[in-house]
Amino acid sequence: MAALALASVASVVAMPTFNTSFAVHVNWSTGSPLPTYNFSVRQLNAVVWPPDGRTYAFADIIPFWDPYYPASYSSAIGVFSSPNGHSSWHYHGLVLKAEPGSWAAGGVATPGTAVAKRGDSYVVLISYTAESEAGGKGGRGIGLLSASHPLGPFQEMPSPALGLYGTCQSDDSQLLVRETASSRVDLFHRLRRNGVNGSTGCGIDHLDCSVGDCVVHRVSTDGGISWGAAQTARHWTPGGWVRGVWPLQELLDLKQVGNRLVRINDNWSAQTPCAGRCLLVYLSSASASGGNEWWPAEPQTLQGSLLAPHSGAPDDLAPDAITPQLAFIPSGATGAIAHVSLARFTNRSVPGGGMPPEGKPKPFTHYVYQVTWFG
Repeated sequence: MAALALASVASVVAMPTFNTSFAVHVNWSTGSPLPTYNFSVRQLNAVVWPPDGRTYAFADIIPFWDPYYPASYSSAIGVFSSPNGHSSWHYHGLVLKAEPGSWAAGGVATPGTAVAKRGDSYVVLISYTAESEAGGKGGRGIGLLSASHPLGPFQEMPSPALGLYGTCQSDDSQLLVRETASSRVDLFHRLRRNGVNGSTGCGIDHLDCSVGDCVVHRVSTDGGISWGAAQTARHWTPGGWVRGVWPLQELLDLKQVGNRLVRINDNWSAQTPCAGRCLLVYLSSASASGGNEWWPAEPQTLQGSLLAPHSGAPDDLAPDAITPQLAFIPSGATGAIAHVSLARFTNRSVPGGGMPPEGKPKPFTHYVYQVTWFG
């Protein structure tokens, strides 16, 4: 798949201070599924909990009976754990669900997670999208949970928490703790220029979101207790820098790899080299000021490495083979990325849950694979 070239423009071409080459390869024979029951597993984000060395994965839980299945418009967030981040996954249950009368009455989805330090203690943080009405029709904001253990109990930040801007819709958040500062937490999330029910002019002019949707960046220096002002990231394109994103759909994952931040998002834009049929890779500096400027990787898509033709990648990716749900899972021993998970259709009934209604997609869950190259 051809990568997006950093073409010459009238202005001076901005060059990053890091290597823009990036690729992921896995051993496709090592797939290990997360268990499902009467639900499918959509977006996922995982961390290692230092006190016990186990890997905990927080994920969209979409019941078969949900009227919006397989979309995550009215889903809940559940937690799984594994002793090694690869196999023997156990489902522990829900950590958050929609509550009538709350600002998340419509549903919660797309969890991001990180482990930070508050003084001498560890805390697990979960960011999530909260919807005021089911079906994607209401307002969307970013909520935040914290706990002294990945299985809870969790404390919720007061509404409107993070990332609520007038009638604009915020979603698809990711959390990151820098390798050199365990109490610093970076929050990234998508901000849609379209407002509730298609309204425009939704109160974000102060964020300078001039092209398409935006990636908003906020920083906490006290383990997620308080947060700095929102900033919009800018992206390098063949036409120069743009505020907003060129292009963007869901933010699927964001991790630090050495001196770089790596961000994966799916897309449906005909502007991309794959005409909206790929997962895009963007890179930023992992310096203290990094995260506000992003460059396309080389190659720019995961279809150029992980999901390349003849790579051995499965052909039953979910919810579709074009933009599958993906997550990077760190090693408990080193913190390096050791596994990649991808959502796949199981094509069979699941214990205690049977199958989704006739005409709905079959059950799907994440399969976890061993990484052979990441960087």
